[in-house]
Amino acid sequence: MRTFYLSFCIFLLGTGETLVAQTDFLDTTFNPGTGAQSGFVESMVLQPDGKILICGNFALFNGEPRSYIARLNSDGSLDPGFSAHPNYWVRSMALQPDGKIVIGGFFTAVDGQPRNRVARLNADGSVDTSFDPGAGCEGKIVPVDPTDPFLFAVGIQTDGKIVIGGNFTTYNKSPRSGIARLNPDGSLDTSFNVGSGVDSWIRSILILPNEQILLSGWFENYNSRGHDRMVRLNPDGSADESFKTQIGYSTAIYSMAWQSDGKVVVGGHSINTNSLFSQEVVRLNQDGSYDLSFNPGGEGADDKVESVVLQPDGKILIGGYFSLYNGIKVKNIARLNSDGTLDTEFTAASDNWIWDIAVQSDDKFLIAGAFSTVNGVSRNGIARLNFTKDPPPPPVVELPPVELPTNTFVFWHLNGTNVVDSAAIPDHPALDPAWQFVAFADANGDGQGDAIYQNTNGQIAAWFTTNSAFSRFGILKRKLKLWRALGASDGLSKRRAEILLHRPDGRFALLKFKKGKSTGAGIFSRKVTVDPTWKFIGLNDFDGNKSSDVLWQDESGQLVLWLLRGTRLLSPVSLNADQAPGPDWRAVALGDINGDQHKDIFQNQNGNVAAWLMNGTNVLSAVELSGVQPVGADWQIVGVNARNAGNQNDLVWKTK
Repeated sequence: MRTFYLSFCIFLLGTGETLVAQTDFLDTTFNPGTGAQSGFVESMVLQPDGKILICGNFALFNGEPRSYIARLNSDGSLDPGFSAHPNYWVRSMALQPDGKIVIGGFFTAVDGQPRNRVARLNADGSVDTSFDPGAGCEGKIVPVDPTDPFLFAVGIQTDGKIVIGGNFTTYNKSPRSGIARLNPDGSLDTSFNVGSGVDSWIRSILILPNEQILLSGWFENYNSRGHDRMVRLNPDGSADESFKTQIGYSTAIYSMAWQSDGKVVVGGHSINTNSLFSQEVVRLNQDGSYDLSFNPGGEGADDKVESVVLQPDGKILIGGYFSLYNGIKVKNIARLNSDGTLDTEFTAASDNWIWDIAVQSDDKFLIAGAFSTVNGVSRNGIARLNFTKDPPPPPVVELPPVELPTNTFVFWHLNGTNVVDSAAIPDHPALDPAWQFVAFADANGDGQGDAIYQNTNGQIAAWFTTNSAFSRFGILKRKLKLWRALGASDGLSKRRAEILLHRPDGRFALLKFKKGKSTGAGIFSRKVTVDPTWKFIGLNDFDGNKSSDVLWQDESGQLVLWLLRGTRLLSPVSLNADQAPGPDWRAVALGDINGDQHKDIFQNQNGNVAAWLMNGTNVLSAVELSGVQPVGADWQIVGVNARNAGNQNDLVWKTK
């Protein structure tokens, strides 16, 4: 059997660096190799399938030719199925729902086809010829280095129209200063009337849920009216004059993050919050005024904030080129609490500029920029970090011996998918062979699992536990003629256990308990014949109708679910088990291992233990438990139950 216990806390990396796991936020499972070479990554887009589009000014990725744009697999490796060939720097991208990609930048051709600063790619990187920008973007609002016109931002509306922003004066020969909206075929949307547009370049575009458009950058005016570095547009292109900022003329806004309450967090350089001092990151109310509840408590970042992104918990990730936040040393990346103060528990650093941050859906986020190391580890242009630091390795504990007397219970105490310690206790000494073990479930509603038995006379009893130790023995049900208990669960609400009963004539019933006392039984509406080779696994409400369902496993290993509505038996369902660890694994118990309020299915084989993570009747993924401890050949899993009335679980074994 495999053992997952770690007795060390240093991981050796292929680049020669050492990394202390307990204090590091870097996700070392994301390995881009030598990453972006001969340049930097400026922007990223996450695809729904977990792949990552990157663009910027680079020539190679992990040694492979990839000029200005590439796609990575979710582990950081290069995706060979994507290949695009713009002739110069790509600065921005946006992903359409159909998988096509709109790109903008300095390029004038893609795959040899004329595409002046804007193009659309198919999902494989080839040029989408159905998108024709004509002459594209030409002219310069302001002379900058390089002096060519360029696109800095792209946004996709829900109707498929495309908003572009940057430093240009015409689109396909029509006057459009810095901002334009395109139809899905690349033609200019003339119904979007921007008037004289902006008087300097646009850096960022946000399409808001109400289809308004938020612009930011270096401009002072929009359509000849004062709008300091930000303006909110109506769907027709007119300025929403109810949104007015007082950011000032000596600043720039590089990035924006919209909150669900309508407030906007913005990052930039020298944002004038009053006449006395400036900030690099602020939060604006819906009308553009400063949100005074957002207060860094000091000077904030000491230099440019290029990217601002919200975590799902409301905290704010910022990246750019800064070394201090409120006088505390940080290095180009920091995390803020929702009130603007520094989250000092987050510790990460890059050796150079960070231009973009992208949050994944799995408590991880990506950073892109001109850096070559993150937390001292080689990462060229792109890296992935965790929201939380790696947990310390499990403690080394004294394990119960593998060879134990019969009728001994072993508790593996879990923290998520990690076994942190264990305990072994013998069965109740007063039990005679007439009592047969049924299941582990919370029989008295104290939040802790109890050992439930039935004797040959039909009586049902429980040996109650307290903190993984048996405390007392009590009778639950005095007499049950002909009915035999198959298994038990903690029930659908606290303090209400259920026991599945079966009678030889094919009748099934659910015996219900509250605080250790029977509250009656519900007999199924019809008799059912069950193959004697089928194994009962557990009870749980899988379909969300507030009735317990019955989970079986047949001889072939297929999981079969009896859906119930009260005591009415509905049609059986075969669970989607495509992600099973292997054909020889067998389901053994139910328990919520990841805290999502859905019961997960535990399986074991030769002492190895895995869980199918469930969402209703769907198997999402399979994970093996880490920190797995030795087991004897005569051990069997009999239940998964809460420990200490908390959120942790016990995986309960019993020796035969």
